[in-house]
Parts: sequence; C-alpha cells; structure tokens
Amino acid sequence: YYPIVLAGALGYDDIVEILLANNADPYVTINNNMNVLHVAASEGECEVIRVLLDKTKLSVDQVDSNGNTALLYAAKNARIKAIKLLIKHGADLDIRNKQGQSIWDFTM
Repeated sequence: YYPIVLAGALGYDDIVEILLANNADPYVTINNNMNVLHVAASEGECEVIRVLLDKTKLSVDQVDSNGNTALLYAAKNARIKAIKLLIKHGADLDIRNKQGQSIWDFTM
C-alpha cells in the first residue's frame, strides 16, 4: 500500500495531513481502483474523510472499477457517521455500482 492509503485506512488523519502537505498523491489507487477516500470510508475513518475532502480535490463521488463510491463503501460496512459526513459533503445518494446496488440496498 501507499503510505497515504495505509494512514487513511488506519485513521491517522494527522499523518494524512502531513503526507498531503509533502505532496503525497491523494489520487493513487489500489485494488479495483480504490483510492484513499474509499478506504477511509470503508473503515469509517471520519477525520481522514474530512481531511481528504477539505484539503484535496478528490471527488466525493469518485467510483472504483466496480462502480462503488466512498458512500457505498461506508454503507456496505454500516459506517453511519461516515455516511452522514459524506452526505453532508454532497455525496450522490442515487449512484448505483456495476451490480446495480445503491446505498439503499445496504441500509434497508
């Protein structure tokens, strides 16, 4: 993993901020084109999500190779606080992944 992705997954928002200040690339991807925002949302790391959305131009609705957004990852893993934060930052509630699933399929 890239340092920024690992720090994001582990909830080290201060490290993510330092890495960004030192020109770490927030757009790097790992498996299935997941980026650090997807990983942080999947883990429910709200402070990391906040840093990424406030300090970068990452799209809250960026999709991975399966069509999943950060919001879908948060919903799949029942990360309620992350879901609320992503919605507050304008996440699209109607996006469906390549399997046709939306946030509602994971929250109902």
